[in-house]
Amino acid sequence: MKCRVLLAFVVGALLPLAGVACEPPAIFHVPYEPRPGTAAPDEIARYVARTKPVIRNASLARGAPGESSLCGGMGYISVELALPPGAPFALGQIGAEVTLAEGRFHDFVFPKGPVMPDDAAADTLTLGNAWYDGQPSEQQRIDAVFNAVLVAPDGTRGPATRIVVKSVPKRGGRDPGVSR
Repeated sequence: MKCRVLLAFVVGALLPLAGVACEPPAIFHVPYEPRPGTAAPDEIARYVARTKPVIRNASLARGAPGESSLCGGMGYISVELALPPGAPFALGQIGAEVTLAEGRFHDFVFPKGPVMPDDAAADTLTLGNAWYDGQPSEQQRIDAVFNAVLVAPDGTRGPATRIVVKSVPKRGGRDPGVSR
């Protein structure tokens, strides 16, 4: 799959999130705004128009069986985006946006509109959030496709990198794990 990255998560209940999901997720991004004094916007727009973001890491965890607290019922999704190796611009000069393309998923897990790292020198941008997922017996199947795109200062959006998320709640004694 040269032209697109396809990540599929086939997940039961992965990890108990008692220590992680109860804390608000760290936010290391800000709304994307053009920065004066950077490369000419038309150069950035031409680059963005032909460039897909790279997915460096992605994860999905769901509420764990036997954890009766609110924390045990939390789900978490995270996607780490980057520019391709050798990019002529920094990620702090180019925004990124993740939108739901197919299926259903919580509408607050990814920011609305383009964002960029809060550190202009950062080479990655991690997006995601937690939600109350419930115990496995309460969880719904996840079957969604997201598009991740780069965004230039003039609003030009590049081609999408697709992120496929599939998860069936663990109902029995076996955990199928994760495959990418």
